[in-house]
Amino acid sequence: MSPRKAAASPRRSTARPRRAAVPRDRAGSAIRAQGAATGVPGVSRLARDLRRLAAEAERLHGGPVRIDVQLLSDREIRRINRVHLGHDWATDVVSFPLSAPGAPLLLGALAVSRDTARRESTRRGHAPYHELMLYVVHGTLHLLGHDDHAPRAKARMRRAEREVLAVLGLPSVYERPGRRPRKEVP
Repeated sequence: MSPRKAAASPRRSTARPRRAAVPRDRAGSAIRAQGAATGVPGVSRLARDLRRLAAEAERLHGGPVRIDVQLLSDREIRRINRVHLGHDWATDVVSFPLSAPGAPLLLGALAVSRDTARRESTRRGHAPYHELMLYVVHGTLHLLGHDDHAPRAKARMRRAEREVLAVLGLPSVYERPGRRPRKEVP
């Protein structure tokens, strides 16, 4: 058998068909979570809600968004908060921007505490999953340029959180069921 015929024979070829390479900045938006959501009922809808959040973040950013979300314990997020921000306490979410401001592709990472989500949801009177998603939305908004240190900026952030949560079909988690929302600074 000639080498030419052997190369053409499908039985003898071990090469796999190649998928077209898609440039990372044109691959579309994605927000993906890793880590255990131990003790957070309702997490079965996480993948769907993260796809919706990615689409909304892409709309707000005006370009593709790639965000990795790591679900952590209070102990793990406390370590991250101490190492990266110098704060020696557990927190709800820490955002890590990985692309330059104004870059066409928004890259980032979020560290989210499932323990804090469970504890705060009990205090506020709603589902732990809703609290967890608030943290993911909050961190995503930080990556999109929102700030919540000054009173007016905090009010804008809260409005944006409520709007994004509504797009995801999730309730605002700042109000207890049956209570009227607090007025915020415009």
